[in-house]
Amino acid sequence: QDQQEQLTALMSALANGHDQKPPPSQAATDEDGCITVTPKPLFVLKTKDIKSGMKLFINICQSEHLPPSHTQEFIDEQGQPQTGVHMSASIGPVREDFDKKG
Repeated sequence: QDQQEQLTALMSALANGHDQKPPPSQAATDEDGCITVTPKPLFVLKTKDIKSGMKLFINICQSEHLPPSHTQEFIDEQGQPQTGVHMSASIGPVREDFDKKG
């Protein structure tokens, strides 16, 4: 598949296939009203910097405590209508690791 087909398939999966909430968890609220969320894994995106060869893995997860992903219409800089995917994000620290190929 070319990159556009891959992106289209990913957007479709995010917008349509993973918008169901997982079963509720037993989340405890702390004294500040905050909860610790343990996300449910969905899939991993893998990309690679062509120049350096460095790989990047992005873990896509979900939680009933965050809104599900959905498509969103917007107007781009040239005034053309576009469709994108809106995802709630929680960014954790970078962790260096190795995949099966090193």
